[in-house]
Amino acid sequence: MVLYDITVKKISFDNRLLWEKKYGGTADEYVIQISSSANKNWNLLGYSSSFGLTKPSAWLFQVDAQTGAMVWQVVYSNLRYGTSGVTYPRSLYEKSVDAYYIAGSVADYYVTTSSAFIAKLRPAGQTSWEYTFDNAKYGRRAGVKIFVYGRDIYLFSIKTGPTPNSPSGIVFTKIQEI
Repeated sequence: MVLYDITVKKISFDNRLLWEKKYGGTADEYVIQISSSANKNWNLLGYSSSFGLTKPSAWLFQVDAQTGAMVWQVVYSNLRYGTSGVTYPRSLYEKSVDAYYIAGSVADYYVTTSSAFIAKLRPAGQTSWEYTFDNAKYGRRAGVKIFVYGRDIYLFSIKTGPTPNSPSGIVFTKIQEI
């Protein structure tokens, strides 16, 4: 039997840490997706319980890649279920440095019903347009992913039936930019 002597060398990264920042308010915040921006910064999509009209609301912000400073932020609340609803983003697509598409699901607070949504946001904070899909046709929808090609917008979502044991499926939707 051969015994190996394993020596673990502890490496300190303290002198390599360039920056570290905390973003958010006093409640829960989560990041869903991070992507490189056309202007070489970082786009972060998540949801926030500190900001917005609903709890939680979609939260899109950009940070400077060199310093970590927040460049801008947009909070989006889908009001399909009123201010007691929840807005969960699931996917981000940057069309240009001033046009961002987010897609996700909006639900009542108890998540007994939900719908898919898409919104086009601008860094200045305004919503250019939004659309919430009728869930009656395909049942509850969640897990939306987005892809934009030219003027065509493609959404993939998961539909579930009216009860927990209902079968699920995939809904593929194509819409055209307004």
